[in-house]
Amino acid sequence: MMLLGSSSLPSTLHSGQRLTTDNYLQAGNLLLTVQSDCNLVAYYNGPNKVAAWATNTNGQGKNCDLLLLNNCKLVLLSDKHKTVWSTKTTTKNGPCVFKLEEDGFYIVDVHKKLVGHKQALPQKNLVGSKQGGPIKVLA
Repeated sequence: MMLLGSSSLPSTLHSGQRLTTDNYLQAGNLLLTVQSDCNLVAYYNGPNKVAAWATNTNGQGKNCDLLLLNNCKLVLLSDKHKTVWSTKTTTKNGPCVFKLEEDGFYIVDVHKKLVGHKQALPQKNLVGSKQGGPIKVLA
């Protein structure tokens, strides 16, 4: 299993990879991080970091990791290996890739087919309302 650390700022997470606490994925000015309080947050980077989206799972664990499973499910695991949040998406067409872009994020399978749908984020100049919650997925 590959761990992503602070030495690189990739924009993708492949099946079997983890994004560990206080490390980032980055696409342009958008950063995705797992905070030490177990909240997964997308921020617009700049002089004042502005949160664009969050799982709102703060306080449900410590030192959590974001893991992309081979079945395309994205899970946030606490230090006690408890799932505190997940996308609830699965497919038999793994392995998969989680992709962060400047305007949102999504998961694609081995055939580059979208799993669920893209989670769009508000434009950074429109951010101000509280965002967050689980990724909505297609039934």
